[in-house]
Amino acid sequence: MAVTTQQSKRYFHFALGPVQEFIAQARRTRDFWAGSFLLSWLAGVAMLAVEKQGGKMRRPLPLRDYLDWLVGEGKGEPPRQGCIPNRFVAEIGEEFDSKLVAEAVREAWQALAERIWEGELKNHTGTKVYDTWRRQVDNFWEIQWAISSGPDEDVLDRRKSWRTHFHRPEPGAKCTLMGNWQELSGESNKEDAEQFWEPLREKLGLDPDKKERLCAIAAIKRQLARHFNKDFSITLLPGRLDLKLKGWNLDASVPSVYYMVAVPWLIRILEKTADVSLLEGVHSAARAIGIGYSEQHSHIPRLAAIYKEREFPSQFLADLDASVFFDSELNDTDLYPDRDKIGALREALRALKVQKPAPYYALLAMDVDKLGGNLSPELSKAVSEFTTKHVPGIVAEQHHGFLVYAGGDDLLALLPLDTALPCAAALHKAYVDSTKRHGVDSTISAAVLFAHVKVSLGKVIEDVRDLLKRVAKDGCGRDALAVRTWNPGGSNLEWGLPWSEALDEAGNVVIQALARSLRNNGAGGQDTYSSRLLYKLRDRFALFSPLHDPETGRVFDDEPVLEDDADAMKLLMADYKRSSEHAEAGEARNASEDDIKSLLAQCQPKRRTQYGRIEKSGGLDPDAALLARFLAQKGMSL
Repeated sequence: MAVTTQQSKRYFHFALGPVQEFIAQARRTRDFWAGSFLLSWLAGVAMLAVEKQGGKMRRPLPLRDYLDWLVGEGKGEPPRQGCIPNRFVAEIGEEFDSKLVAEAVREAWQALAERIWEGELKNHTGTKVYDTWRRQVDNFWEIQWAISSGPDEDVLDRRKSWRTHFHRPEPGAKCTLMGNWQELSGESNKEDAEQFWEPLREKLGLDPDKKERLCAIAAIKRQLARHFNKDFSITLLPGRLDLKLKGWNLDASVPSVYYMVAVPWLIRILEKTADVSLLEGVHSAARAIGIGYSEQHSHIPRLAAIYKEREFPSQFLADLDASVFFDSELNDTDLYPDRDKIGALREALRALKVQKPAPYYALLAMDVDKLGGNLSPELSKAVSEFTTKHVPGIVAEQHHGFLVYAGGDDLLALLPLDTALPCAAALHKAYVDSTKRHGVDSTISAAVLFAHVKVSLGKVIEDVRDLLKRVAKDGCGRDALAVRTWNPGGSNLEWGLPWSEALDEAGNVVIQALARSLRNNGAGGQDTYSSRLLYKLRDRFALFSPLHDPETGRVFDDEPVLEDDADAMKLLMADYKRSSEHAEAGEARNASEDDIKSLLAQCQPKRRTQYGRIEKSGGLDPDAALLARFLAQKGMSL
């Protein structure tokens, strides 16, 4: 009797890198967006190369609409954001050729690079520069793949540990955007390098004041949108794979960090200013000092709606370079030497009688917890529903942000200061709802970094990932929210709690509610927590923390001086009563007690154990209170 055996399945594991470093090497939000888009596009090419050979994607599920655009069959609005992760698993047959996938990715990248070279640099440079260009382009990407008998094996992680791809040290002066790579001129003398770059700066969209000098990879980032368009077409590996790719027109206008800061202010003045001539006055004064049109209000749906509702005759204010609204920029006499015109602009801004926001914006990062390689079909469907159906609307339409990337198990978004925490809470709820609909148990963590516009964008991008991993996931035990603030001098506040502790019963972030109470009471002359009280918290909370040597950090006693929350409440209320002129007004006092209780709960460090229980850590942390004060002072109520 013949015995038949079922043919064992084979799985192709793919990863493209570098990821974090490549994305974080950005001086502008446009660089940030372009890096994410390029990674997603190339990962999409890899998926198509797999499917072209009969492979079937297993995780994550491919976003069909996005892949259709890659082959020229997309419908509706073309995608602006990356939505394909750099890593995936597919089921493959016996005839599958893994090398074709890697070759297709490299050929697509080289074709785009060559198009940018031909359009921007060929007629301005020589053979020496082209040799540098090709060296950098051809050796940049690290493509790793492996084949296994199961979709959940860690074969790719083991393969990545071999590290067979290394970038050789680059000679000469380095790129101002990607500091490990040689800038293209190859000139060792600064004067000769400047002679090379000066005629190219305007053509390549480089910052003349920052003396930007780029390597090939950075130049491709900066020029991506100009050359990745509907005329871009290529057939990859003719006669072997025959994969046809098509580009589409990309909108290159990515909101700057100044623009994200200005969004609440723009919404307020465009909605509330009855005298349109005041708006026209600001616009005319800005144009008089040479401010160009570098922003697009259409990327913030609410701003676009205001223009339509009010039937404004022209796109004034919201399409200007938003840095013009901030005194720190207008004070720069090198940028704006005509001080009379600057004075006229300041007068026009004052006539609006709307306080300008503090120069802080937010970067939000979210990541599914404990995903690893275990993305089941049900969870994959839930994640896909979350990223495609919910994330774009929540970020852009509801919270006036700009989505940089959303795909696979993570997302990145730029947001105004006021809306960042509500956005994170809304996304958390949407994710939980999506997983429940698909019958899976999964959680997601978030990190919100509030940054001053003068802090390096690359530093902010790197730091939000650290905040997500070290504080939200490792420190709070996952399923958590973490927040950090960055001033030009460095980080000064850090706070995190599990979602169940950070949100109230209505799903609102408690810290945001405390900030609103601070702002509202402060506006009425009844500051619930005086500045003096808030800054005394560090001394007061030391009584609830283990004694330690401030120089060495050595703990003298592992028990706090005061243990009971009731003691903490009494002490804080006593401080409050001494600092408040309205301590004896019954209703006001009761409201303050409620706020103090909420404040105390947010200042109590907590983490989720591996068994899902919430446990308290020792001591109290005043950063929750100082964060509430930061939000109250720096934000604007929309």
